[in-house]
Amino acid sequence: MNIIIIVIACLFIVSNAFVLLVNSELSFFLLVIGALFLFFLIKRNYELSKHNINAYDEKALIIQNVKQGGVIKITHLDGYIDSLDLKVNHKHVYTQGDYSWFELECIDSKGEKFWVEVDDDDSLVISVLLEKLSQSELKFSNSLEYIDENESGNLSYKGNTYIYEDSGEANFYKYCDTKRKEKFYYWDFKYKDYIVSVEKWNNPEGRADMEYSLSKIISPSTIIVYSNGGEENE
Repeated sequence: MNIIIIVIACLFIVSNAFVLLVNSELSFFLLVIGALFLFFLIKRNYELSKHNINAYDEKALIIQNVKQGGVIKITHLDGYIDSLDLKVNHKHVYTQGDYSWFELECIDSKGEKFWVEVDDDDSLVISVLLEKLSQSELKFSNSLEYIDENESGNLSYKGNTYIYEDSGEANFYKYCDTKRKEKFYYWDFKYKDYIVSVEKWNNPEGRADMEYSLSKIISPSTIIVYSNGGEENE
């Protein structure tokens, strides 16, 4: 209804603008009043539309909205012939300065665990942890300290060379609990759509000081969200 009124008002103002301006000062005044009315009507319509879009996005079945208790499907994941139906057991959050991303800790019908990392900054990037690695499987071009300081280097894994992508200190909030902050340092190396991550933890809960893992970046189109969930983390 608002759109119809706006269209009619625009046609009226455009078709009569010159006539009104020539005929009298009163007509000019009415034209100004009409233009102001049109402006506020457009502004109100935009704000209502924006509100409706935001309300819809909060409930949309998209990976950005998934919480504990959610159910998702992943198709075409390396090493798996069939699609994976996963339930989200927990959601964890990472932060680095003002920037944040999250991780979904999932389980399939056989009890196998999966970790899905979601980074929605300039673009949506989703990765799935494929396997944990050991230091002996990796060959670094230099020490991690040297690579971090020079922001350059690589590592070799199964005959492929992974190029340095990023490193830095970040925080991990288990179960999205801001009282359970853990600091760690990370190094990411990339080969095509694969990422080898190295993490050095402060070890407050008995976790290994160094962790190595291989992840695969997947297309958002390979994920289907059946339920956003919404259960509280325990």
